[in-house]
Amino acid sequence: MKTIRTLLVLFACLAPALHAANIVWVSDQIVNSTTGALPDQAFVDLLAAQGHTVTRYNPPDAGALPAADVTMLNGTDLVVLGRSILSAAF
Repeated sequence: MKTIRTLLVLFACLAPALHAANIVWVSDQIVNSTTGALPDQAFVDLLAAQGHTVTRYNPPDAGALPAADVTMLNGTDLVVLGRSILSAAF
């Protein structure tokens, strides 16, 4: 009985960690001409490998975000601002 109780407590503690998040990765990264890959792709791949849904988003360089983009960003669990994002977009 003690073993079952311990397992139930363990599963209850791990349950929040099993939630897959809907993540938007905001970045102005461009494809590296040498490797043909995005420099921050490893971070996106790491999150996706953990079961999260990761969507890349490159905002316009200036002006207000379109209403559809604001709605999309507000509907996600997490918005990650990549280190290369230009401040003019904000």
